[in-house]
Amino acid sequence: MKFYIWGLIFLGVTACTATFPECDREIADFVPKEKVFLDTDFENFAQKNFPKKCVWFDLESVSDGDTIVLGDTTRVRFIGIDTPETVHPSKPIQFCGPEASEWTKKVFKGEKKVCLIYDKLSDKRDTYDRRLAYPFTEEGIDTTAELLKTGLARGYFYFPFSRKEEFRMYHDRAKSQKKGVWGSKKEECVF
Repeated sequence: MKFYIWGLIFLGVTACTATFPECDREIADFVPKEKVFLDTDFENFAQKNFPKKCVWFDLESVSDGDTIVLGDTTRVRFIGIDTPETVHPSKPIQFCGPEASEWTKKVFKGEKKVCLIYDKLSDKRDTYDRRLAYPFTEEGIDTTAELLKTGLARGYFYFPFSRKEEFRMYHDRAKSQKKGVWGSKKEECVF
């Protein structure tokens, strides 16, 4: 028993007098840094997927900035973005909503077909039973990415999709440049 007590005392004394090695690093070295993405960090989605992964449909109309209607009346919501409302039954027309809707109508004007590219990480349909996809024009314009780049849409990052970091970069760049929805609501929507 005496040996046990003396052992505990010895351990306590040596532990209390132990010295720690000096550290040359600053506390800031341990704080995670935000990764800055460049356009070159991402593969060119359009070039890699258009037209070989296209599923072609007849295009009926454009509902608003981020929703189109196919020839069979199926509604398609653009993955990863949200444009300001123009046709929502319980919300007023939002700032830059008419411009986003007009941009989408203009880019699909005269188009008879639309290319839908699906995302393996995304759900197939949203809560309103709209099909989820990346719509491309017949010429290969990546409409979701372009709406983000111009600031006519915000990134919608609540659900998984494979282009999330790419879209976050476009979203953040438009926001820092105060384009579109990120501009002054006292002025007209500039994109």
